[in-house]
Amino acid sequence: MKIVHIIDSLRIGGAEKLLTDFIKQYKTNYPQDVHYVVTLNNNHSLLPEIASCIQEHICLHFKRSEFWKSVRDLKKLLKQWEVNVIHSHLFYATIVARLARRGSSHIRMVTTYHNMEYCSESPSYSWKLPFIDRLTVSRRNHHTIFVSKPVANCVTIEVPVITDFSILPNFVSESFHPAYQFKEDNQLKLVAVGNLKAVKNHLYALKEL
Repeated sequence: MKIVHIIDSLRIGGAEKLLTDFIKQYKTNYPQDVHYVVTLNNNHSLLPEIASCIQEHICLHFKRSEFWKSVRDLKKLLKQWEVNVIHSHLFYATIVARLARRGSSHIRMVTTYHNMEYCSESPSYSWKLPFIDRLTVSRRNHHTIFVSKPVANCVTIEVPVITDFSILPNFVSESFHPAYQFKEDNQLKLVAVGNLKAVKNHLYALKEL
């Protein structure tokens, strides 16, 4: 089987780390399958981690002003590589992949949603995103993966056509082994690791805590 993974970039981030960890684990379990990685942008910090697991990496050098060029370029790659499955992550990569797949419905499409940007409470909310999603999503040969139940609830409300989906119980890499043991008599200390951006909702989390 030949699989194309498409994502905005391979910079260090949650979605990107999930993808690279998945490819490494998949290659260990199914070494006969072939993986290609397509990125929209030229940031490849995590590429060395999967270089030995993939057949090829292509950057589309995506620009919104040249959106349809990226779609055409990906469509050519899908044909050239004789792809069986497309696995897309994040909004723009997903839309480019869906449009490039048009006319090739025999190719299985899998989309992973990582965040709740379709919820009106999100700092980056725009009605345009779920609207475009609804216009491009297809029921045929298309499966959806959500990284949590809240993400599933958020997206399926805005894009009700999505009915064939799975929810990951835990997408943390197997290389992480919890060592901390909670003690009732100790003061709890919390650490947040990640980008300090409004979209990460740190203020919301602090208020809830």
